[in-house]
Amino acid sequence: PGLDWVFIGLSSGEVIAYDLDRERLAPLRLQNFWRERNPRARSLSVVCMQLHPKDIGQLLIGYTEGAVIYSFKQNKPLQYFQYEIPPGAPGGNLDPTADGRARYPRLTQTLWHPSGTFIATAHDDSSLVFWDIKEARILMARTLLDTNVDKPGGSFAKPGTLSLNEKYTRIAWCA
Repeated sequence: PGLDWVFIGLSSGEVIAYDLDRERLAPLRLQNFWRERNPRARSLSVVCMQLHPKDIGQLLIGYTEGAVIYSFKQNKPLQYFQYEIPPGAPGGNLDPTADGRARYPRLTQTLWHPSGTFIATAHDDSSLVFWDIKEARILMARTLLDTNVDKPGGSFAKPGTLSLNEKYTRIAWCA
């Protein structure tokens, strides 16, 4: 048996399914779950999606502000993941002179660990964030060169320095 549906993420944040066997839209339509979490958000399009590698009943949906794990079995979102850079932390752009407010870089990609026990999110500030999916907590936020970019201070945050990183275009988690 196989899954003969194509999941399509829309700019409205909804996810629809197309049935390849019957050549028509399937009755499945998922609402924008991030809008439930943040009703005031303006642009919440779907950036990426990925089925759980070992449980076809879960879908990881990446929105511009964060990621959601949706359960088809329970018909509801299970966890929300939003990357917050607290005041004083450089984030992926490694700009220690950033203002004293918390920042929320835009999500560009989400992916499952091959075992399905972790997820990673990539952001437009070149941060790569690894998450524990059970508790929806950050295990590590890093760039390619620096670790713990979500923590204030550290050896990478030298006053007056600025390091620009390239944005990620495509990431695959292989094991």
